[in-house]
Amino acid sequence: MNDSTLDWHEYRVKRLADGEEAISFLHAVMEEYERFGNTAAVMSAIETVVEAQGGISALAKQTGVAPETFLNVLFSDEAREHCEKCLGTLQTLLNTLGCRLSIEPLVQEHLRLGTATEAAAPGLKAPAAEGRHPMTTETVAAENSRF
Repeated sequence: MNDSTLDWHEYRVKRLADGEEAISFLHAVMEEYERFGNTAAVMSAIETVVEAQGGISALAKQTGVAPETFLNVLFSDEAREHCEKCLGTLQTLLNTLGCRLSIEPLVQEHLRLGTATEAAAPGLKAPAAEGRHPMTTETVAAENSRF
């Protein structure tokens, strides 16, 4: 392979540096997960997007979460097994309720950190929120208190 040729992983990482591409990719992966139930593919996709968006260190810095926490979730066999069980159970539960897991971009006011969207997904445009109420801590608490 010469210097001008990218391997598949490098190509994907380069493409997924764009926030809209990353969200589209994750959306497609979740659709495939719904159909085939391949949790390893979901975890691999998340790892690739994290890498493309600056890596574990950048994600940890943006969120204030220790890098070890993210590393454990993404790379620990025990955590992967737990994620696989939880994700499968959640999918079954949601399907029974007539809905599914999906990926949607967050709008700025949904985030705990005000600049995380632009930092994590440069150029990402928030979807129109007509007809939706902003998801704030107060609205989540109000929704949860109903149960």
